[in-house]
Amino acid sequence: MRLKLVHQAFGVIVLIAVVAELAMALAFSVSLQRGFSEYLTARDREDLASLVTVVDARLAADPGGASADDMDEQLRDAVLQSGFNAEFEHRPRPPIGPPPFAGDRPPPFASGALPPPPGPSAAPPARTGPPDTFSARVLVFDAQGLQIMGPPPGPTSGETPKPLSSEIKRRGEVVGRIDVLPRRRAPTGVDNRFLAIQSQTAAVIGAIILVLCILPAWLIARVATRRLEDIRAATKAVASGDLSVTLNEGGAMEVADTIRNINAMTRALQRLESARRRWLAEVSHELRTPLTALRGEIDAMLDEVRPMSKAALASVNEEALRLNAIIDDLHLLAVADLDGPICRFEAADAHAICRAAVDRFSGPAEARGLRLTLVAAETDLPVDWDTGRIDQVLANLLTNSLRYTDAPGEAQVSLAAEGDRVRIRIEDSAPCPLPEDLPRLFEPLFRGDAHRSRLTGGSGLGLSVCEAIARAHGGTIHAAASALGGLAITLDLPRTARPA
Repeated sequence: MRLKLVHQAFGVIVLIAVVAELAMALAFSVSLQRGFSEYLTARDREDLASLVTVVDARLAADPGGASADDMDEQLRDAVLQSGFNAEFEHRPRPPIGPPPFAGDRPPPFASGALPPPPGPSAAPPARTGPPDTFSARVLVFDAQGLQIMGPPPGPTSGETPKPLSSEIKRRGEVVGRIDVLPRRRAPTGVDNRFLAIQSQTAAVIGAIILVLCILPAWLIARVATRRLEDIRAATKAVASGDLSVTLNEGGAMEVADTIRNINAMTRALQRLESARRRWLAEVSHELRTPLTALRGEIDAMLDEVRPMSKAALASVNEEALRLNAIIDDLHLLAVADLDGPICRFEAADAHAICRAAVDRFSGPAEARGLRLTLVAAETDLPVDWDTGRIDQVLANLLTNSLRYTDAPGEAQVSLAAEGDRVRIRIEDSAPCPLPEDLPRLFEPLFRGDAHRSRLTGGSGLGLSVCEAIARAHGGTIHAAASALGGLAITLDLPRTARPA
């Protein structure tokens, strides 16, 4: 089962919080253990320094003999009287040579005699490690390095920390050494209780923080995914055909940009849907008009209302050609929307193309009371165009000028080269389309004056075809008001055509 985004976001946030808590607990535990161990070591070092200071002072004040046994006895007495002797135990020197004590001198132990040396079968009691108290971990050695006081050091290994050590001097001469064994790895007693309390406190605080993070995590997940839920609902509505959906453009920058794009997409789809419906309605109307006229002519001849003469057949042929022209234009626009109109580029002369178009339309222009001229700065302008398509563009533009220009008037074709581009401008005298209609002139089936266009035979596809051919040559076309008082259409093409 797939989880909702809000549940996934909540789970991720809680998981991150748990991992952070565990990492913090681990770091706290390691830091606490290490810090506490360093604290205990520093305290042992201070206690050792204090012990050595007291022992040095007592040895300096004791005017005892200089023999090794006397020095060991004085060293033991100084340590025992230092105040750190709660758990010290005596360890006798191993018997070497004659007994070290003679005459009236009392032995250093309460029993009055040295204990016998351990036999070969005697083994020291097993130890798991030194006690944690400072005095129980103090070892005293004489000048020869033999232990004379303290517990047995026990087995050592490469991982066992080295003991703290400090020399004992008397009148500048080293007479012994005091070592402090390291503590056990796991603290016991008061130290252990202290660490346990700190760990429990940290665990309780971590649990409280985790609980406090759950509610904000849920709120954050809800807030972060609420807009996404709105987007999901809106896109689902658009996919089902409802193009009236509009989202509030609020929230984080990325979310707001996404919503803004969705709103723009919805508006574009609304325009496309409206254009599609208008296109179907207008195309059907444009096709129905010549078909109706064609059927009327044929029905009249079949009913013998109109005789089947050459003039009647010419009228039928004219309507058929008009219908064929509309179908050809529709096909060209459809192909242009898919892959662009098929163009065959070849070497040509732009001046010759314009001159041929002007010469072809000069007669119809004079018949309508218009004067058509060509203005060209160059008489030889080599280009690489599809001559037939460019001639089709000029024919459509000149046809529009002749249809919609009032007589007496004029139309003008100008040709100029600017670097690697060629500009062809067709302008005429009054009237001029409304300013708000100029940007829409190249829309398929658009008419600024639909009634007048139909009276003059226009289908509203000519300028759309011109724009498609201009795009196919890698150029542009746009409309503006003419200085002559009418409409000016500028065709801007590269010398060497490159499809866009």
